[in-house]
Amino acid sequence: MELNNLEQPAEIKKEYYSAAMPTFPVQDHLGQTLVNFGMNKLEYAAIHLAAGWWQCPDFRRDTIADEAVNLAAEILKECDRRMIELTTATPKIINLNDNKS
Repeated sequence: MELNNLEQPAEIKKEYYSAAMPTFPVQDHLGQTLVNFGMNKLEYAAIHLAAGWWQCPDFRRDTIADEAVNLAAEILKECDRRMIELTTATPKIINLNDNKS
């Protein structure tokens, strides 16, 4: 059994390459600034998705990797869409003093 790429590769925005869990710059005992960024959002999501499929001996590793990145990109795209939707929603104000009698 193989996962098939039925869809085109997902659109990957440059924002998906920002740090998944960024750290703040700190100074060591010599006064040098140290910054550690770790994995980006796309890598972090894809690794978690691939972990579940990795145990299935019927799936090819390259297919798992490809599908995990595609699914991670789609998840991040949906998260972006919902965030935009939340931040651009107009507040609904109810006028309680509006009597039509």
